[in-house]
Amino acid sequence: MIDDINPHSSEHSSNLNLTNEIKKNHHLPFSCILTIPKGFQLKKHSDPNFVYDLSCLSMTKEKCQKFIEVEDCGRVEVDLHVLKIKGCLFFILNLFIEPICIEKFYTTQGRETFVSLCYQETLYVDHVLKYSTGELPYYSIDGKHIQIRDLKVELLNESSSTVKVSGFFFFEYD
Repeated sequence: MIDDINPHSSEHSSNLNLTNEIKKNHHLPFSCILTIPKGFQLKKHSDPNFVYDLSCLSMTKEKCQKFIEVEDCGRVEVDLHVLKIKGCLFFILNLFIEPICIEKFYTTQGRETFVSLCYQETLYVDHVLKYSTGELPYYSIDGKHIQIRDLKVELLNESSSTVKVSGFFFFEYD
């Protein structure tokens, strides 16, 4: 079996539109900017709460014929199987903030004075995940295979009330 064939060579016959722009892509970056209200700061020792919805994603398998060079055989036509993921990935982010000076802040939750800022976004997904000359197995779309990685929360400058939250969704389908 020959794996990881380059589908971008100029010779192929196909009912699948393979172009030089289509590549295996396991990362979907995101970045959002939030403004912290006056009198508040990021809550110390807290990570953002992140919820993401995979229900609008679907997996597709496509097949095309591809010519490859095989040593001592010449050109051989093989079936190239392509695994793609398409759709929308919706997420909500809560970033926890607290008052800088709590003496004049009151809350309905007793002594807990932190609250959260909310941000929501929809990312559009159209990624090639895998190529193979053999049949591709069934893959599920779940939190085991689609994960958030490299999550960063950073103040854009020390005196700023602007925070950048960034990272990427990683598609684990190898």
